[in-house]
Amino acid sequence: MPYGRVLRNPVLPIDGLQVFVDFRKFNRSLVIEPARHEELVIMAREHSKYQQRIIKNYYQNRGAISLQRLSELVTELYLSEGKKREQQWEYIEGALQKLEIPTPRIEHLRQQDDPKLLANLVEELMAKQ
Repeated sequence: MPYGRVLRNPVLPIDGLQVFVDFRKFNRSLVIEPARHEELVIMAREHSKYQQRIIKNYYQNRGAISLQRLSELVTELYLSEGKKREQQWEYIEGALQKLEIPTPRIEHLRQQDDPKLLANLVEELMAKQ
């Protein structure tokens, strides 16, 4: 459906839900939002070739990006204490999960609470790349 088209009845049934269709000319996007309280948001975007290349490169380098983030978090862990340290461990657990580190190993690192062990893991992962 082209932009600027006026619908007299913007409520459409999609898979049994009543969906309100809102056409906005923001970033050439078609936004479909629920008419009621159902949680359904469908966004179809047209990306330029430049944007497509950026997205493709991001997903190709996601492992390296996560590894870089993990190394930064290790540095922060060395410097943090108390509540800040616990928060850093939560971030580290998320980064390790993104890198697909086995859960028992993550739990072991958390129980030891030793940044040196985590730094050794980062070195090991960097050697694999």
